[in-house]
Amino acid sequence: KVREDILVHERVHIKQNKGKWYISLWFLIRSSVDDKFYQSLEKEAYMAQMKYLHENNRNNGRRT
Repeated sequence: KVREDILVHERVHIKQNKGKWYISLWFLIRSSVDDKFYQSLEKEAYMAQMKYLHENNRNNGRRT
């Protein structure tokens, strides 16, 4: 079972590559040689994940 916040993070990556395998491959290759590109992809995904965690923590009172 995968936590929902991780799924939110990964869904951003799917959105980034428009669900196309060849774009995913390009992102993988480029990310391995371009750290700034990798960081920009991860920043967007982590921001969505943190937003999800913040909203859920506030809504259900659980600590994450």
